Amino acid sequence: AAMAAERERLEAEAAEKEAALAKQAAEAEEKEGKLAAMAAERERLEAEAAAKEAALVKQAAEAEEREGKLAAMAAERERLEAEAAAKEAALVKQAAEAEEREGKLAAMAAERERLEAEAAEKDAALAKQAAEAEEKEGKLAAM
Repeated sequence: AAMAAERERLEAEAAEKEAALAKQAAEAEEKEGKLAAMAAERERLEAEAAAKEAALVKQAAEAEEREGKLAAMAAERERLEAEAAAKEAALVKQAAEAEEREGKLAAMAAERERLEAEAAEKDAALAKQAAEAEEKEGKLAAM
């Protein structure tokens, strides 16, 4: 009877230890599950962060592209403005040259008029001298 009681006590002890081990195994599995869930959440967050970073990189590239286009447009505008300024300067120069030519033509016309007036004066003086000579000839003939 003592041996049977001892055997029952040992069996009960073994069952207790087995129950404790089963409980520990269940707790270990629960911890593993939590760790797996945490790892999955970390992976999800990392993937989200990588997606956000990729979107930012894309936006930065697009911004750089827009800046490049704007710089090209500004350079083109400056080139066109410089071209327009050069054309305007050429027109101003042509206008000045035309005015200079007009001035020279006006000076030449004035000189021609002066020479014509001089020639008319000389003609008038010659006509007067011829008339005086004819008058003298008439007096001499009368004498």
